[in-house]
Amino acid sequence: MPMHRKRTLRGLGISLALCSGIGAVTLLPSPSGAAQRQTVPVASQAKGKDADKLAAAAIRALGEHPRDARVSEGVSFRAVSTLVDPDGTTHTRLDRTYKGVPVLGGDLVVHLKRDGAWKGISQTLGAPLEPASSAGVTADRALTEARAPRDGLRGISGVKAEGKPRLVVDATGSAPRLAWEVTTTGTQYDGTPSRLATYVDAADGKVIRDVQQIRSLRATDLSKAAAVSGDTPGAEDRKAFEEAKARQEASDGSPRAVPAKGRTLYGGEVDLGAVQVGDQYVLQDPAHGWSFTTDMLNLGDGPLCSTDGYCWNGVPVTADTALFGDGTNDSRDSAAADAQYGTDATWDYYNDVHRRQGIWDIPVGSYNRVHYQHKYVNAFWDGEKMTYGDGDGVEYGPLTSLDVAGHEMSHGVTENTARLAYFGESGGLNEATSDIFGTMVEFHADNATDRGDYLVGEQFDLKEHTGFRRMDDPASDGDSLGCWSPRAKLVDVHYSSGIGNHFYYLLAEGSGEKTINGTAHNSPTCDGSAVTGIGRDKAQAVWYRALTTYMTALTDYRLARVATLRAAADLYGEDSAEYTAVGDSWDAVGVTGLPVELPR
Repeated sequence: MPMHRKRTLRGLGISLALCSGIGAVTLLPSPSGAAQRQTVPVASQAKGKDADKLAAAAIRALGEHPRDARVSEGVSFRAVSTLVDPDGTTHTRLDRTYKGVPVLGGDLVVHLKRDGAWKGISQTLGAPLEPASSAGVTADRALTEARAPRDGLRGISGVKAEGKPRLVVDATGSAPRLAWEVTTTGTQYDGTPSRLATYVDAADGKVIRDVQQIRSLRATDLSKAAAVSGDTPGAEDRKAFEEAKARQEASDGSPRAVPAKGRTLYGGEVDLGAVQVGDQYVLQDPAHGWSFTTDMLNLGDGPLCSTDGYCWNGVPVTADTALFGDGTNDSRDSAAADAQYGTDATWDYYNDVHRRQGIWDIPVGSYNRVHYQHKYVNAFWDGEKMTYGDGDGVEYGPLTSLDVAGHEMSHGVTENTARLAYFGESGGLNEATSDIFGTMVEFHADNATDRGDYLVGEQFDLKEHTGFRRMDDPASDGDSLGCWSPRAKLVDVHYSSGIGNHFYYLLAEGSGEKTINGTAHNSPTCDGSAVTGIGRDKAQAVWYRALTTYMTALTDYRLARVATLRAAADLYGEDSAEYTAVGDSWDAVGVTGLPVELPR
């Protein structure tokens, strides 16, 4: 049975293993061609010795500004990454530890001028840390409490511990405290895997909160979800894999990159990349970080996935010609072509617009798994790959549309930049970020069959053709929030994302009625104001800079306002119409208040 240890960086799945020795393949240009890059200044990632030098400078600066950094005895910092602006300004993201224990909510970004002078700091920690110095509750008791029946585990079956509990300082609330982080795995009610981080107070053993680590497209709501079958790989599936592998190994000739076509369900006929080995073609694209797609044969991850870390990742998608799919569900390769096209288009979007190489900003891609389980109406990102269900065939088709591919891959980008926590308002911002960039991917691809709009998942919505969410008027679905209220931190993150989605639509397109690529949009405002948009190009530049430069794990909507205003000031100036529009758009969704200015 083909298994794969999860959460490796490259996700070297089946097809890469089958095409070993491909290192000498000549890479082809991106099928999308050379697109226009963003014209505003874009920060670049520092690497190697330069990154080490800049990180050391940031940590020294923290020592010179202990009050600003909320430094207390026992606190240390570890640099994660550094961005460098064209003018030499640096932004170093750091994690904080307290007496060697990781601090949740203690991450920060240090901003320094070109000459190393202090410019400011982005963080959510409000005061120096003074938690209890030792845990009164043992790790074993924390594990017991985390697995005990309660609301946080409703709808999750097969709950098993993953690894050992980890001691952390929980600084997500008003008073930092020691807590145990307990990770469990299982299966959510709709068939989505569960990787749940449960935080148990190390003083009294009470559960503080549960945070789901699997980023799904839609809420796994018990009141709405339909249970799906939980089949796991068996002898027939092993045989299918071995046959595919034998075909690959029996092929004559060296692997080489070739142009290919895909006849997709939603995007028409599209250009793809593939690898040819003899007379076989593998759906794997060297020009996009060697990303690839596998067929899960309508199976789940397998019983060893949650215990030993070995997951069923399906069989490689292969063809006898360089054409994948026939544009219908009669061919299983049609959905696979959609997923691969979406991955390629998302890679191109980030590279062309934000000068970012995929999820990790390195020339290595992720991968897709299609045909996951039976009648699974969801898609998810699990830290290394995207997985797509086939829908129920009645209300929803396969969830492999372009905007959903962009949505899921963008969860990976968020995970490797601001790392927005997946609960409360920061979780809503996490989901909004994926909706925003998934939508921008759709516009950037400029596919005549799937034109850009602000509906999320409309292509596979067989009945209503409106998808799961719409950004112009989020509240119209009956669940999402279109205006900020104190409820924002309490509802599911897929519903609180509506606030960020609404803000972004207003910033890009403005309020009122508007037809975009033939689709009617109508965006009200929460305060009755009229908002004039600044256009998608500028709006996406503002959001990306805010995400990568100013947001941290616990950024909420108030601080997102600050981050986007700061980003707009960096890009266009504080006296600009763009800066004013950012403030007006936040006002229009109920996120008001004066910005907190960074020191100059």
